[in-house]
Parts: sequence; structure tokens; C-alpha cells
Amino acid sequence: MKQDFFKEQMGRCKAMHPQSRKWNSDVEAEYWQALRGLPEDDFKVAVSRCLREVSFFPALAELWSRLPDRREDKGDHEVAESCDRCDDGFMVLLTASGNQSVAACSCPRGDQRRSVRYGGRKIRYYDEIFRQRAEDQNA
Repeated sequence: MKQDFFKEQMGRCKAMHPQSRKWNSDVEAEYWQALRGLPEDDFKVAVSRCLREVSFFPALAELWSRLPDRREDKGDHEVAESCDRCDDGFMVLLTASGNQSVAACSCPRGDQRRSVRYGGRKIRYYDEIFRQRAEDQNA
């Protein structure tokens, strides 16, 4: 996909959800890095679905989960199959406060997803998040 088209489509999301997410050049770069290998038609479908179905600015996992049926990533990484527990290597978790958090699955696709940086930090495996939550509750 061309970067101008990406910016146009993300502009649709920003217009619908102006207060939902801090959008800056770093966040834009991370979204672009993760999504740039998508065909424009598929990305437009995902954005349109998010605008209809999501209450807040769409997270990457929400965009990926609303792509037309396909399991091919035309980005920088080789294709790896995801498992039956995740959505293309991503797992969306809810925090106690009701916010969404995205984690990587422990399948091969999740391993690839974990290697990508989101918001200036690497995404964590979901079992790391649950282990940390348990430790925090026991402390």
C-alpha cells in the first residue's frame, strides 16, 4: 500500500475518534510498519469495519482482525501460521479498568509479532502479562 493511502485511511479513524488515542509521528510509524504490506483494498475494508464496529480508535489487532479472510502478511516478515488461540499472532486482553491491551501469542506468528515494536516498546507475550498480574496480586 502507498503511504498516502495509509494516511488517508488513518485520517478517517482520527476524524471519528479524535480523543481516543495520542497520535504522533512515532505511533504513525509503528502502525505504518505493521500495516504497509497490506493491499489497499483490504486495508480500506478493515478501516471501514473498525469505524462501524469499534467504539475507540482501532488498535493494530482490531485492524488485523477485520481484514478480509486471508492469512498472508506481505510485510517484512515471513509468513507463519497462527494457532487457534490467537488472531494472527495477536491476543487482545482486557485490563481490570476495562482498557484493551494487546499481547503476542506463543505460536510462531506471535513470535514474529513480538519482534515488532509498538509505541516504542516490544509487545509482550500474553503469559508474561498474566504472570505479572498474578505476582502483583500476591504482593
